[in-house]
Amino acid sequence: MNTTEDVQQLISKIDKMPDDVAEDVDIPILPFTQNSALILEAGRRDQKVLKENKYDISQLEEIDLLISALICQQAIFSDVRFDNPETAKQFNKEREEGIEIRYELLSAMDLAFADDPNLLAKLSRIREGGSNADLIQDLMDIKVVCESNLELLNTVKYEESYLERIPTLSKSLLSLLSKATLDRSESPEVRILRDKIYTILKKKIKKLSRFGLYSFRHKPKYASRYSMTYTPRGRKPKKKTTEKAGAVV
Repeated sequence: MNTTEDVQQLISKIDKMPDDVAEDVDIPILPFTQNSALILEAGRRDQKVLKENKYDISQLEEIDLLISALICQQAIFSDVRFDNPETAKQFNKEREEGIEIRYELLSAMDLAFADDPNLLAKLSRIREGGSNADLIQDLMDIKVVCESNLELLNTVKYEESYLERIPTLSKSLLSLLSKATLDRSESPEVRILRDKIYTILKKKIKKLSRFGLYSFRHKPKYASRYSMTYTPRGRKPKKKTTEKAGAVV
């Protein structure tokens, strides 16, 4: 079992790594850590089979530490304080909704705009920020880009109600954030450290996933435990489907 000291030592070690180790967080942290923990649990159960297929099972303990480190650093990054507990509760709820909308629409846009370098460059710029203020701006930018390129966007399946929700949600988040007495997400050092931990963990969990899928390639039921998936939770808006829709995001 990992101790707090083990986790802090790992965080300190990663903090000393160059900043360019960090890559963009492309999956919301909470579902990513949950999925990673499930894959790790499968890996621990299947150590013998994985070892037979030449997976380095010593990586399992490293993955466990990294999951704990990411949860710890995300908690620091997400530390937004308010004088009123109800304001904090409402902000956290709406922030999670905004993160989901941002992820889902950017995924749809990646697919719809795949052949347009200029639009893809805009998406890259949207993804650069990481603070709570950036999230609000990202949502507004996403709405503008989507509505300016609806013909392309309509070639894929996406949640139309997400676009409709953005103006109200952005306005509410901005109002709530203005009441914060502390917002740690504005600290670039906190965000970069979190992103470095995320990047290292993602590479290791992807490797474990590949080995697990390969090791149980003839047993789909077991192989499915190693799938890296993200299914948004929360509200289930009506899906928009067009005649041209041929992909699912």
